[in-house]
Amino acid sequence: MSESTLRIKELAPGGAWLIRAPRWPWKHKAGQEERKFLISKLVQKYPFTALWSSPENDPQNPYIWTFSPPHELWEAIDRLCAGAWVLFFFSEEPGTPLQEILTIPTDERELKNLLRTMLATAVIASWYDDNEWVLVTLDYNPL
Repeated sequence: MSESTLRIKELAPGGAWLIRAPRWPWKHKAGQEERKFLISKLVQKYPFTALWSSPENDPQNPYIWTFSPPHELWEAIDRLCAGAWVLFFFSEEPGTPLQEILTIPTDERELKNLLRTMLATAVIASWYDDNEWVLVTLDYNPL
């Protein structure tokens, strides 16, 4: 890949990054492609995923968990009308039921604690406008 259109900032050494959408609207399509690429690389390494979405995305089904096959994962994210979702990546099939989440954690420490609780290896949290993602991983080399 050439130079990134996403704005990426390391939040904590070896495990947390803030990923922001491009500032300029004409670069948003390229930014979306980079987001897809990031998710595809994580799915290659951690093939089991669980997507949690907040009531803002589907008021009829609040706090819903979705388990999509890897080839349908981006479509599941793309169907959400906004941000306010959390995507967990697992090395092995997650046990069920997964812990109930009522609010999206707001910082990388809370996300890392949630990762450990869920027995996941990586997580992406999308804020309400979907312009910012936080990627947190327990693996020092997630890609």
